[in-house]
Amino acid sequence: MAVSDPLGITAQGLQTLRRKNKRLDYEALAQVIGQYNIAEIVVGYPLRMSGATGTHAFGPSPWTAAATTGAKPPIANPICVPTVMRDAAHGC
Repeated sequence: MAVSDPLGITAQGLQTLRRKNKRLDYEALAQVIGQYNIAEIVVGYPLRMSGATGTHAFGPSPWTAAATTGAKPPIANPICVPTVMRDAAHGC
């Protein structure tokens, strides 16, 4: 995980979130969101130069897909922060 500066120019690395279970994962994420006053979650989604999905893109998790499309998530999501999927190389 990383957080950006207030202008969105640089990023500062944070600890890696080690998955345990959904409840503990959300609690850990909520703690980081509160500590750093997070306004948006950006999930990496690597694309090829052509714009096609890259080989390292695993596809969105059910929660990420729901968060980015507005669909109802398959599990309760206590994290009420906008989520987007973005490719770093394409800047989108």
